[in-house]
Amino acid sequence: MRGSSAACHVLFFLLWVSATLANPIINEDTRSLEKRAVPPAPTDPTFISTILSRVNVYRNLHSAPPVTWDAGLAQTAKTAATRCSAVHTPNNRYGENIYSFYLIPKTRVPDFNLRLKKGIDWWYGEVRYYDVNNPAPAYHFTQLVWKSTKKIGCSWSPNQCATPNGDYFLVCEFDPQGNQGGQFHVNVLDA
Repeated sequence: MRGSSAACHVLFFLLWVSATLANPIINEDTRSLEKRAVPPAPTDPTFISTILSRVNVYRNLHSAPPVTWDAGLAQTAKTAATRCSAVHTPNNRYGENIYSFYLIPKTRVPDFNLRLKKGIDWWYGEVRYYDVNNPAPAYHFTQLVWKSTKKIGCSWSPNQCATPNGDYFLVCEFDPQGNQGGQFHVNVLDA
């Protein structure tokens, strides 16, 4: 009996050490992790390339010309992303799409490239709700493929208003703005 008790203690200790080494941040405060989980800047070439390639694939499906990156729009998106709200910017002269996500557990470091693709895919997924006579349920989709839109700029931001909550906002600004009444039939073409 005595040997099996010691063996159990050793086994427990080895499991604890293994778990601790596998997750070295297990005992750190979530806020310090959040400081390290910095999303890519709107000037990051991989970030820009991922956005343009993903967005333009969907635009191509609907015979819309490719959009180009605009640093000024990216700066506007950065400002909007730091507002800590998934509500669209009031009186915005640009089209605006917002995607937010949060991590469970909050101590995980996000894969921003994967989340970026999922956000754009989520916007496009509204295609199933699109009706030219009632486009409102699909405004993210329609803005994404709006034919007359020429430029895009996007930015990530961690939610800095609720600490710590582990959520992030992606905002993309589009110019010219889409979703203009009476123009859906010429700007949102069938795939």
